[in-house]
Amino acid sequence: MLRRRSSGGVKRSPLLAHEQTIRAWLEKTPDLTIAELCARLAGLGTTTSPAAVSRYLKKLELTRKKRPSARSSNREKTSPKLATNGAVSR
Repeated sequence: MLRRRSSGGVKRSPLLAHEQTIRAWLEKTPDLTIAELCARLAGLGTTTSPAAVSRYLKKLELTRKKRPSARSSNREKTSPKLATNGAVSR
């Protein structure tokens, strides 16, 4: 006879086992991105999504950048300036 498996329940995050490791990484390299954290976790055999890592870090009250740092643009603004009377100055 087949038995029905219980449904529902709380699914535990695989990241719980790595809390101390994640904290140590962020202490040593504070500018790690979420993507870099995912890659490091994959190296430990834990595959997870960036969204799951983001939620976990939020739960730990740690914030991360979404993207690596980029140089600021040196381009000039392309919109014309408005004069004080509302006319466009060139």
